[in-house]
Amino acid sequence: MTIGKAFQGYPAKTSSGELSLYLTTLPELLSPNLHTLPTAVFDANTLARFPQLDLLLNKSRRDLLRLRHIIEVELQRYLNYLGFIKVTTPVLAADTGGAIARPFCTTSIEYPQTQLKLRIAQELGLKKLVAADLGRVYEIGPVFRNEGKPFATICRLSIRLTYSAGIDATHNPEFTTCEFYRPYANLTDLMDMTEHLFIQINRAILDYRSKYPDRISNIPEFRFVATPWKRLPFLKTLANCIFPHAPSFRFPRSLSESAAPALVALFTQLNLTTPAQPTVPRLLDALAAHFLEPLCTEPTFITHYPAIMSPLAKSFIDPDTGHLVSARAELFVNGVEYANMYEEENDPFAQTQKFLYQARHLDDAGAEEVGGILVDGQQELTPGQKYYVKVLEMGLPPTGGWGAGIERLVMLFGGAKRIGDVLPFGTVRGVVAMGTELENQRQKGKSK
Repeated sequence: MTIGKAFQGYPAKTSSGELSLYLTTLPELLSPNLHTLPTAVFDANTLARFPQLDLLLNKSRRDLLRLRHIIEVELQRYLNYLGFIKVTTPVLAADTGGAIARPFCTTSIEYPQTQLKLRIAQELGLKKLVAADLGRVYEIGPVFRNEGKPFATICRLSIRLTYSAGIDATHNPEFTTCEFYRPYANLTDLMDMTEHLFIQINRAILDYRSKYPDRISNIPEFRFVATPWKRLPFLKTLANCIFPHAPSFRFPRSLSESAAPALVALFTQLNLTTPAQPTVPRLLDALAAHFLEPLCTEPTFITHYPAIMSPLAKSFIDPDTGHLVSARAELFVNGVEYANMYEEENDPFAQTQKFLYQARHLDDAGAEEVGGILVDGQQELTPGQKYYVKVLEMGLPPTGGWGAGIERLVMLFGGAKRIGDVLPFGTVRGVVAMGTELENQRQKGKSK
């Protein structure tokens, strides 16, 4: 086939100036196109119902999916290099754990009387493998949290990722996380690994851009600053931020639920909106969102959260403040959290109390304070929690745990503002609505 060139006496262009097409063989149709594609679609509902059209028309959306691939490949390359092995833990289970969240529930034909749940975190399964002497392990896979916006503050108390609540610009009930667990790693090790990992991902993206400039050309160039990144202790930094506004305020020595009235009074003094159901964790989290997160424009770790905010992490007395704090850190960039890391609790007795405390936050009634831990006297461990405690009784080495959401990383490195932009088929709203209006119109047409 020759296009636009003189061939065997035939002119290169027609009399009207169109390029000529001279065929030596009859073309074979590889795929029919029965629709004329629009040059642009601006209706958000149409794009949500037909995400394939969105991808066809918007190269930036395709570039973000390529970026996601680069990030996942680099995550695996980095962890494999450090001796981690990639594993798969069950998505379906009779019990869930690793976070405070409402699960999706279903049943199996094989076990019709047993309610099954989609996992809300990979954490407990991975730690069971560490306890089984598998060594360093990681998993990249989907998790599911059956929640809407009213449960957002509850999910901020999650042992793992804190951004999984509901459906909005940065949340979706189905999302993908990377979690790894490294025996004998402490919090400093985890923060150092996080710095190296993010720098490596950044370098891999820049290398890919230089090698294939047309494939992620619509993604803004992003560069991390040099390490080490800032590390801000939670209570000490928060006290310094509060002091100019309330010089006489001091955090109560025991940050148990008995501290709630003092914190509520502080909110009144600072003219801040008090959270609904103002438990101590929710009050502290709101203070952190107001004072600490805006300090994190450059990559910054917020460390040593009060123990009451992280009921499943190891805890210790902070020598600077005298408070019981957790061996936990979160990485923030531009005021947004991107990674969460812990020294994991491996004491079966402490873990039992903390499971009960965690359940306490799902039901604020009937609690009593025992050794600084609020315990619901009528609450018992779930079968899955009892099994996990039994695993700890067999021995879990001191372990550092780490988690990050893949979608959040793509949004960070790709400059996306909506989680739907980094999901191939958009958020769950789009998945539910996919094709429904088109099908309705088709059925209406048939009925006429």
